Amino acid sequence: MTKAEKILYSIPTIIALFYLGLFFLPNEYTKWLFHPHDKYLLQVFGIFFICILQTYFLIRKLWSFQHINKSKKREWTWILILYSTIASLIFIWIKVDEIENLNTSNER
Repeated sequence: MTKAEKILYSIPTIIALFYLGLFFLPNEYTKWLFHPHDKYLLQVFGIFFICILQTYFLIRKLWSFQHINKSKKREWTWILILYSTIASLIFIWIKVDEIENLNTSNER
């Protein structure tokens, strides 16, 4: 996976973490963002939707690797589903490189 793809796959998680971090700011700073309830629900739905899409694409990427046993794939699938916010960043920036190196070494 190229660095550009990693950055692209990381965007939904970064947006979700930024949005979560806004809850810890004083109300004066976040009033413009959360004022009407309809806008708040639309933003939450949008962030939830892009995070679900990100998880879907990461699971497809995980299952596209050929030289990994299925138990490891199942384990990472459940980790990505249950802990998607943090696990997706760990998977994108650390595990994909390990799996690709393992995949290329097994092909030789």
